[in-house]
Amino acid sequence: MEKYGPARLKDAQPVQRNLDPNLHPFEKAKEYTRALSAAKVERMFAKPFIGALAGHIDGVYCLSKHPWDLTAVISGSGDGEVRIWDLREQQTIWSAHNAHQGMVRGTCPIPNSRRFISVGVDQQIKVWAPDEELESTVGANPSHAREGLSFTDRARLANLRREKAALLDDGADDDKEPDGDDDETTYDYGQLASVSTKHQVHGLVRDWDGTKAGQERHRLRAIEPVTVFQGQDSFTSVDHHRTNQQFATSCSAISVWDINRSEPLHRFEWEADTINTVRFNQAEVNLLASCGSDRSLILYDLRSQTAMNKAVMEMNGNAIAWNPMKAHMFAVANENQNCYVFDMRYLKKAHTIHIGHTSAVMDVDYSPTGLELVTGSYDQTVRIFEDRQRFSRDVYHTQRMQQVFSVRFSMDAKFVISGSDDGNVRIWKAQASEKLGPISRAEKDHINYSQKLKDRYKHLPEIRRVLSNRHPPKHVRTAARLKGQMLQQEQRRQASIAASNPHARREQKDFKEQVVLETTFK
Repeated sequence: MEKYGPARLKDAQPVQRNLDPNLHPFEKAKEYTRALSAAKVERMFAKPFIGALAGHIDGVYCLSKHPWDLTAVISGSGDGEVRIWDLREQQTIWSAHNAHQGMVRGTCPIPNSRRFISVGVDQQIKVWAPDEELESTVGANPSHAREGLSFTDRARLANLRREKAALLDDGADDDKEPDGDDDETTYDYGQLASVSTKHQVHGLVRDWDGTKAGQERHRLRAIEPVTVFQGQDSFTSVDHHRTNQQFATSCSAISVWDINRSEPLHRFEWEADTINTVRFNQAEVNLLASCGSDRSLILYDLRSQTAMNKAVMEMNGNAIAWNPMKAHMFAVANENQNCYVFDMRYLKKAHTIHIGHTSAVMDVDYSPTGLELVTGSYDQTVRIFEDRQRFSRDVYHTQRMQQVFSVRFSMDAKFVISGSDDGNVRIWKAQASEKLGPISRAEKDHINYSQKLKDRYKHLPEIRRVLSNRHPPKHVRTAARLKGQMLQQEQRRQASIAASNPHARREQKDFKEQVVLETTFK
């Protein structure tokens, strides 16, 4: 009994297994049936859409995630408004109306700080500090320790301070004496949701010092940024250095700024009319990459203060994303409906080509794991690709979602955030059939077992058909069918030329090499 019973008194009864294959006939057939059932269950529960964050009047053209706060997302719209969203509560926690005169082209948080930067077509760079706005309006109070609050909670407090307006009630409440000390009334940081919402002053700050006398003389003042930098041209994007107090902007050239100086430290120019986007490498922090309107792809080094390499592509690049786990790899969202992954050590050809979109790819972002990337396109869809796979793993769309201009992975790689032309910020699950919320150990073991079965038999026709079945919009299917016909015609034409001309066959380049027309090194 000691051999077959539990080792200790409260241990579970051990399960005896005999792994002899003669005792388990039809093992492959049983596993295949289970894998097929698991594939069908996965597609049946594939409901990736979580919610839409409404509030912007114009389209959402830029998104940025906070590197240390999982729930904070900063968005900028075409009417000059900047908002901070809480993904957990799915609501706005801070907003600045008329932050820019015209479209907001880029936002980025400042590392190791509670501030963030925004740029627009009004030729201005603005630094915002919702947390310092809280300090200036509420005032320091040693009885409330705010050091443990996240970026989202601090922004929510600042928003409550200026929008919910001083915990005041109209009428008879004006003559009522507050409890306790008559000279001071403070916020309860543990009861954020209980603050009165009667007074809403959108885009303004109610100037109240927290005392009873201040309640009678409260005034309104406009939201002001902490710092404003004046540029020479309309800005197109902004990104911050991972460790230093420096950030880069793009317009007609790349400018590197210090947060404490009013003039740029460096300015990079290389025969480009307009730089569409610029991104810092988060691992090799002194490297920059940019895409220009002349179809150029340029790499810069801050240590030498010069541009290193330049590659000319077939069409313009709209966005760049560095792989967080492979410092030498980066992805480019291109106008020719594809997303290209390059190795910075060899720019003469693309490392990987991600296809599937039927219109220009507007934005791209890597998962924090570096194993997946998400793209947003003008064809009104969001696609998720595995790092080395040519075709998308999943495609997301809704009936009301218009052209997608910005996409981001959440910092825990579980969610995807997209901003589109209809003015909504949407939240999606990275794994469409993943269950949200706590799961038991038995359920987790069953999910892992089902996933292993699907991975083992995913190459079989029936299971492959179930797992790859998607229902994109009709206009996407029509455009994809037309695109396939055009590619087949081009392949037949190239084959005919190669058959009639042996020299053309030798000169024909690989599809990955055709992406880059020329390269230049400095």
